[in-house]
Amino acid sequence: GLLGDLQSFGMRNASLRCIDKVNDVEWKTDDATLVLSRSADGVSAFLDAELVAGDAVLDLEMLGSAPAGADKVVFQAQGSGFVPAALARNAPVFSDLSLLDAPVSGGGTITIGKNGVWLGAELDLTVGAGTAVLPDGRAPIVIDGATAELTLDPAENVLLLKRLDFKAGNNSGTLSGNATYDQPEDFHISGATVALNAKDLLLDIEGFTDGISDVDAIAFSGRLDFDNLIADISSLTVRVGEGTLALSGRIADHPESPAIFAQGEASNIEANRLKDIWPKPLAKGAREWFAENVSAGIIESARINLDLAGGM
Repeated sequence: GLLGDLQSFGMRNASLRCIDKVNDVEWKTDDATLVLSRSADGVSAFLDAELVAGDAVLDLEMLGSAPAGADKVVFQAQGSGFVPAALARNAPVFSDLSLLDAPVSGGGTITIGKNGVWLGAELDLTVGAGTAVLPDGRAPIVIDGATAELTLDPAENVLLLKRLDFKAGNNSGTLSGNATYDQPEDFHISGATVALNAKDLLLDIEGFTDGISDVDAIAFSGRLDFDNLIADISSLTVRVGEGTLALSGRIADHPESPAIFAQGEASNIEANRLKDIWPKPLAKGAREWFAENVSAGIIESARINLDLAGGM
């Protein structure tokens, strides 16, 4: 038939509506360019459009191709102007995205199966100025910007964070690591098994740090429960100067101060650097006494055993 001989199809300045009935989201555009073509060697597709869903906007350009008989298509993609929290406001299924209210742009490769299932992505992203909302109900954190290089494997629920550099007010640092996350329904992430490394950290968190804390490096491995705000720590190593703090245990959220059960050891920590790694809500009385009575010296070695109920 006539359509069977069609080798290419294109639209310019087109108005399109894409209705996602599964997630109850309608994306629309009034100025799209779409080109589809095929040959004996394979298929290719090109899309350039500003997609809108409620308050969410994504300026997207995608170019993909696949050899004849392939079971997947690899797209080169570039996008800009997307604010995750705006999509969360428009579609409750994406409510976890409300954590980031800042514009995201970037590009990379996106792989989609022939049945339309997303198979993975390798992305370089830039986050502009905005806010981040922590799950514990604190006031939003103002973000100056961030850049990230990451790989996503949705089939295995694995995120590989090759590098994340961030600046948020007086807070800054570099992170890398990986996470295997739990996604029990829709796009909700309930928890993750994490291995994370951080370096060159400056932290200024109201109610948590005493001014700006300067931490050289942190290595963490363990289990994070995002729904219940619990961290099961297999290993946590914090380095300040030549000093090291190594812990394992559990931290659970509490409205006044967290419940902490941990054991470990400290070595070669200068007394004036202890405040950088001793959170203000943790054993407040002991922390205040130490700050008032010890101004110099080195903690050459110490054993640590903590069993603190929430709210202490």
